[in-house]
Amino acid sequence: MNDLPTLANGTDITAEQVIAHDRYDRLRDRLVTLQSAPVANDIAINACIEALATAQTAYQATHGLVGNHARKDPFRGVGPIVK
Repeated sequence: MNDLPTLANGTDITAEQVIAHDRYDRLRDRLVTLQSAPVANDIAINACIEALATAQTAYQATHGLVGNHARKDPFRGVGPIVK
């Protein structure tokens, strides 16, 4: 849907963060495309959802979050502070 690179959102500082965010956005756009197709391809949709969940976890990991729920993350606040 969008071939332009993702604009910086203010929280992505490193190249790894920008790349992970861009991958997540592209997968999200692919999911929207798959879901709006006239004939649903359930296998492709499920694969895209799984890839999207993995991409979300990878993106959060670049910001120091381990799980999907930041408040329950046992490692929150542990590690280097990035300014």
